[in-house]
Amino acid sequence: MDLVVGATGQVGGRIARRLLGQGRAVRALLREGSAERTAPLLAAGVDAVPGDLRLPRSLVAACEGADTVVCTATTMPHGADDGLRRVDRDGVLALIEAAESAGVRRFVYLSYSGGIDTPSPLHEAKRAAEARLRSSRMETCALRSRLCARATRAATRSRRRSLRSCWRSPPATRFPLRTPRRARWASPSRPSTTI
Repeated sequence: MDLVVGATGQVGGRIARRLLGQGRAVRALLREGSAERTAPLLAAGVDAVPGDLRLPRSLVAACEGADTVVCTATTMPHGADDGLRRVDRDGVLALIEAAESAGVRRFVYLSYSGGIDTPSPLHEAKRAAEARLRSSRMETCALRSRLCARATRAATRSRRRSLRSCWRSPPATRFPLRTPRRARWASPSRPSTTI
């Protein structure tokens, strides 16, 4: 079963529906108050589990029984209520911990461009999550779009293609950035490892 965190967003919703279309069981972490955006997912067959990245205890139950976690959650573009720290950094780090505790095998993380190296709360949050994934026991994949972090149709198509190539690759390279035995991480100096 695949857990999609951020499934009510544009990219996460498309990923959840695509996984369902491939015959995979999909669970979505859904916050209270997201009923309007939740209805299409539930109608499509997504299993909902209540939770919030700002509430680490809710994440353990969401990860139980999951083989793969796909995290597309972000508070961008607004980052209200200190969201970049509370959700994009602390929440995602708590999700990674919960996934490891639950025995999740794979973690796919939607980061942002590897070509942007300007210090900012978003940069700090995304790179902290990537650093934590590098030290994880799980097989991991950080998807770094070459486009701006702004949600546009072009960015969505690019991210979908990146995830599709990550999912369809042969098992040995499916999650090329981190495997249990050896790590290969995306960096500007090694563009061939960037998805």
